[in-house]
Amino acid sequence: MFFDNLVIHHNKGHLLEEDQYYPFGLKMAGISDQALPVVPNNYLYNGKELQQNEFSDGTGLEEYDYGFRGYDPQLGRFTEQDPLTDEFATVSPYQYALNDPVANIDKDGLAGIPLAGVTITAQTIHRMLAFSSFTSSIIGAVSQYGTAVSAISTVVHVAQIGGIVIDAVGVTESVGKQVMGPEDWYLNNKTTQISWINGSGERTGYTDLGRNLDFIFTSYIDKTYDGPQIWNVEGNKLTSIINVTADEDANGNLLSVSVKSSPPIIGETDNIPLFKGRNYFPGSGSKQNGKIDISNSKKFSSEYVQHASVPRFEAWGLSLLGYDIPDVAQKLDLRLSGNVLHIAASTDIFPSATLKVNDITLFHYEQPSFIGTFGEDPSFIDTSPSGVQMIPRAPKPTFYIRYSK
Repeated sequence: MFFDNLVIHHNKGHLLEEDQYYPFGLKMAGISDQALPVVPNNYLYNGKELQQNEFSDGTGLEEYDYGFRGYDPQLGRFTEQDPLTDEFATVSPYQYALNDPVANIDKDGLAGIPLAGVTITAQTIHRMLAFSSFTSSIIGAVSQYGTAVSAISTVVHVAQIGGIVIDAVGVTESVGKQVMGPEDWYLNNKTTQISWINGSGERTGYTDLGRNLDFIFTSYIDKTYDGPQIWNVEGNKLTSIINVTADEDANGNLLSVSVKSSPPIIGETDNIPLFKGRNYFPGSGSKQNGKIDISNSKKFSSEYVQHASVPRFEAWGLSLLGYDIPDVAQKLDLRLSGNVLHIAASTDIFPSATLKVNDITLFHYEQPSFIGTFGEDPSFIDTSPSGVQMIPRAPKPTFYIRYSK
């Protein structure tokens, strides 16, 4: 097969927009250029969305949305405190990129990240023209994030300005993906707050939880149980599983989150199927339980509630012995705000309970004495004309917060 008349055309596209910035993000007037007509582009400095014209009179805050905080380029400062203030006690909680935007970047408003290892001199670029895999990743990154048509000419041109690449946020992120990996959920080891942070892998002071979260809420009777025990009552009584799945774009930015609860697992006394508990608590109404089923949400607030109790014949036996039955109850509140996942977990007074996320314990609650909590008071009350009866000691079903972040 021959291609004697093969002709290749290369039509260069028009430059639609060119933006020049001062180091802290303020646009340079008179140098930047934008062709008309063009679709409005609000993703400007460092690829962040500029919040503008949100008021009815056409004005706006003129802040960049960094995910965790808003950034004001006129001040060169964030307008809210750093959620990681305790981790950076020596700098202002409003600082941007550790006050050095040439040497550092700030991906999401949490912390400045050094550009060390990605700052490239012109001499280094010329040595990479053999198109190694690293060279290809650099050129591919510049092609994606640069403003010029030719990726190679962009690298060389920028390098010749002072001999060093200083506008390399996109390049840094693209090449750094191979080292840092995609974004993940992270657990702050000090505060136990869970957030979506740039870069997977090991981070000082944090535990990488991965892209998806599996919450396992377990209520169980432990070996300290001191109540009547014809059978072995120790073990899990109620287990709830809630899955949180994250969806991200090609750059690792959090797009949406899906949350789904699985059917609860009700325990059996002494592992006997006939002694399986009930998935409700008598007297709490027909709508006492609530599941979670959220798909592709950018912002949500949801509540999972589940009650359980001993089987009828076991409740009857406890009553004959002078004991009330406990409300084995769980409540898990999840709220997504920006890149932060807020969590609140509650249980009733009995039995013991734990909440884990990806096998990491968020809280552990130990049950009180069964006899001291669910027995009957030795005193009586007058219920004339029917006679007298013992005063119930058990508290009314109530949720007590065990964990909140």
